[in-house]
Amino acid sequence: MATIILQLSAEQKVAFLGDTANLEFFLGPAASSALITWQKGNEHLLNHDLKPVKTTKGRYSSLLDEILMTVWLEISDITFQDAGNYSCIVYKQFKGTPVENEWTLLVQGMDLHLAISSPERMNLPVVTDRLSSSSSIKQLTEVSTKEILADDLVFVRPLETGRVFKRWAGMLQKYNGSEKHVQILQPTALDTDSLGEWNCHIGGLLKLDEHRNIISTLGFCIVSSTAYCIQDSTSSESVRSYIRRNFNQLSCDTYSIFELPHRLISFAMDIIRGVKFLNCNKWLHPGLCLDKLLLADDGHCLKLYDFCKMSDAVKKMGTYKAKAENILFLAPEVILKNEYTFKSELWAIAITFWEIFSSGQNVPIDPHKTEHMKIHQKLGQPSSCPEPVYEIMKPCWSLDPATRPSLEELEEAFINLQNEYYCIQFDRHDDKFHKDETNLKGECNDYEPCLPVQRS
Repeated sequence: MATIILQLSAEQKVAFLGDTANLEFFLGPAASSALITWQKGNEHLLNHDLKPVKTTKGRYSSLLDEILMTVWLEISDITFQDAGNYSCIVYKQFKGTPVENEWTLLVQGMDLHLAISSPERMNLPVVTDRLSSSSSIKQLTEVSTKEILADDLVFVRPLETGRVFKRWAGMLQKYNGSEKHVQILQPTALDTDSLGEWNCHIGGLLKLDEHRNIISTLGFCIVSSTAYCIQDSTSSESVRSYIRRNFNQLSCDTYSIFELPHRLISFAMDIIRGVKFLNCNKWLHPGLCLDKLLLADDGHCLKLYDFCKMSDAVKKMGTYKAKAENILFLAPEVILKNEYTFKSELWAIAITFWEIFSSGQNVPIDPHKTEHMKIHQKLGQPSSCPEPVYEIMKPCWSLDPATRPSLEELEEAFINLQNEYYCIQFDRHDDKFHKDETNLKGECNDYEPCLPVQRS
């Protein structure tokens, strides 16, 4: 959870539901000899005589910074009940008149009924009454038992809005007996046709089985005839940011598989297995790229989102194509024939691999939109990408979809690569290996060899 430092200069302080808030007060010379009392209204919270630098009582902690001569009250796991008036009373040792400072703490985060009644406060869509008799809503409630009551869902704050969805961080107050952080989705376009398609889309998501590399859809919530899709929470850090932060200095000048971090190999396997699962269930992922991947909370795997049923792929691809700034992500048959098939996915998968193994670089933009014939020149082998990995990508960029590898062949190639990685770990014993092995163990060890490794 993020910690929100609340500025002393403002009378009203704002904290997000579930976060940690801090109410700061500058003590000055009194920092060395004073007694602090914290109160909420007339309720006594805790005392702090400043001898220990920290005093804790339940969710409340009083902390002292002796250098800055500042004391602050830390309130963890903010709830709606924490909103109210707070005061800090400072009793100085040699002066009888106490010094007092006051704050009003506001908690941002709404229950769903309040959010819908004032959508402008949380950047929520406005729903008109003419949609109240939508037959697709009825169909959704009839085919699924995963409806979540509005009283159990809380909007915490808006997240980044994309071209297709508006998203919010939220919280389920009752999920298997406890609270659960979630993501809440709603399409950006709201009309009768698009809402009907959206409701059908949610129904399809709820029928999908759980998969390690697919974002989990937990249920839906209907308020004012609008269906909100409730999905599992993921890391707030983007995959691109994570790769750049951890692997930006990577260089494989010798193009050795040993130099490649194991985590990047596992990320590639995550994408293959996620797309393979979708294809087996007759779903496709138009627009797949590094920015269409989510990082699991533990950072150990990638999850795919924003995919669609096979029957909707061409329409979705058409919308994406009309707005795309970089068509290198789109296979030639998408541009020239308006076709999107399983083989089209392979093109985008290889582009995404290029982003991963280039340490998170952005794909170069083609301003003239004529570069498909020269893609191997446009996307040359990155300095951080070993040659065996780049050789796996290249067949996926065949201009003829029929000659592109299958997902099974792509998976087998990375399985062999992964096993070669483990063989190197087992068999190399020089000083350089022992030094690098320590680093590799610190990254990720959650994958075992996918095929038996024969060793003599």
